[in-house]
Amino acid sequence: MGEVKVVFQSVDEVMDYLKALEGYSGDLDLQCDHMIVDGKSLLGILSLGVNRLLNLQIYSDNYEELIKKIEFCCRG
Repeated sequence: MGEVKVVFQSVDEVMDYLKALEGYSGDLDLQCDHMIVDGKSLLGILSLGVNRLLNLQIYSDNYEELIKKIEFCCRG
């Protein structure tokens, strides 16, 4: 299991993030304050809003590879 902070600067960046997840079978959650959404759901992500610091929970042992694919939106 891994955890990383992400920020999506635009809807296009959200789309790039989702494209990077294609073929990934693990579970992901995105959290902002008290709201938690499926980390693979376009509508869920957009409901959290862009330009907000989100906590991405990765429920997989090989999360390092996934983080490399989405490093463009990772913030620490």
